Amino acid sequence: MRFLIKKENIIKLEVRDLDGAVLNSTQSFEFARDFFGIAGKEFIVIKGKNLPELPKGELIDAIFYYRNGTRVKIRTGIDIASDQQMNFHIGNDYIVMEERRNSFKVYVDIPAKISSYKRNEDIYDFGPPPLEAVIKNINIGGIFFNGNYSFAHGDIVTINFIKDDFVVDAKILRIQRDEAGNVMGYGCCFDGISQQDEQIISKFIFECQLAEREKEKGRF
Repeated sequence: MRFLIKKENIIKLEVRDLDGAVLNSTQSFEFARDFFGIAGKEFIVIKGKNLPELPKGELIDAIFYYRNGTRVKIRTGIDIASDQQMNFHIGNDYIVMEERRNSFKVYVDIPAKISSYKRNEDIYDFGPPPLEAVIKNINIGGIFFNGNYSFAHGDIVTINFIKDDFVVDAKILRIQRDEAGNVMGYGCCFDGISQQDEQIISKFIFECQLAEREKEKGRF
């Protein structure tokens, strides 16, 4: 489970019911040895006093707080929940909850494909093949990309990146040029994306941040 590799960066665990009510908030929890040995799962143990007593299998949201302000939510079921101990397993399906858009900005160099763009009410298709582009930075609200085509302010591009079946629209808000007037790239905001798409982007950005931290540690 990739995001849990750096467990020392987690500073707090919060357990909520599905209505969002906080059942427990603690800095004292452990990734315990799992005698059940469930593949792809981490075993979480919380010990204390006056913990909520919940039936086995009841769904909860476990929210991990990181030092950089990021919050990660995992929905899972209770294994044991007595007044002195709460146990549950967590897997790979998580949501990044951070809401401050600019704090997610990361610099990348990833390939993308633009299949079409909309200008005013007209739609223009590329290809096949689609127009090749490179995304240079990304945050939860948009991207900056370059590509061998002259787009205009207000154009809405349909762009594929992250994975083969992930396609979103992005509206061009800024055209960046060098001193000679050559176009260096296009700053865009995502246009009409769903909550599910936003979660995919959030997860991708978070994983990029973790990978960058690993690179930085390797330099020292």
